[in-house]
Amino acid sequence: MTIVVPAIIAKNFKQLEEKVSLVKDFVDCVQVDITDGKFTRHATWPYVGDAQEYAQLVQEEIGLPFWEEVDYEFHLMVEKPEATVSEWIKSGASRIIVQLESTTEMQAIIDMCKASSVEVGIALKPSTDISFLDPFISEIDCIQCMGNDVLGAHGSPLDISVLEKIKTLRATYPEMPIAIDIGVHEDTAHDLVDAGVDILVAGSAIFDAEHIEQAIQNLRDM
Repeated sequence: MTIVVPAIIAKNFKQLEEKVSLVKDFVDCVQVDITDGKFTRHATWPYVGDAQEYAQLVQEEIGLPFWEEVDYEFHLMVEKPEATVSEWIKSGASRIIVQLESTTEMQAIIDMCKASSVEVGIALKPSTDISFLDPFISEIDCIQCMGNDVLGAHGSPLDISVLEKIKTLRATYPEMPIAIDIGVHEDTAHDLVDAGVDILVAGSAIFDAEHIEQAIQNLRDM
């Protein structure tokens, strides 16, 4: 059965809590998109809408919403993610996913995650050559393909060129878990799974659905 991970874009901590509350009973993990408005067009919490919750998380004064019920992946789409990875680890991340194109310090990021027993994944755009993964592949826990070069917004269409990229990744790294984020919904999920995806990361297909539990199950059954 395909793993389904809800993708959350939050403008503030309250919205993060509200969205996690909608899915926590149906999934083991959520993925929170973190964008700074520099590497991406739009900024998300905590780069906007932060009322000191981020500092409180890092200082372990509060916990992530429903942290005892669901694991958190943070997908960092920010400039120089190496500067904040340690903070996201302290906030309670179970996995950090870093956008390959955002940093020249990927090895340092991997080392920080491994030192804290936090899983690490690398995300890459459809236009990025997969050969850039080679130096890190033995040390990471997953690859996340982005379904479009435009990052950081729910509802972007799937660039169908990513299907060939997924097939190539599956053939090149047959044991590596592969996720797909952007353009994931019931009309595309079957082709994505057939291409070699193990993990469907979906935002609007879940949160815009009339029945969230059924939407998640429909994606799992692909």
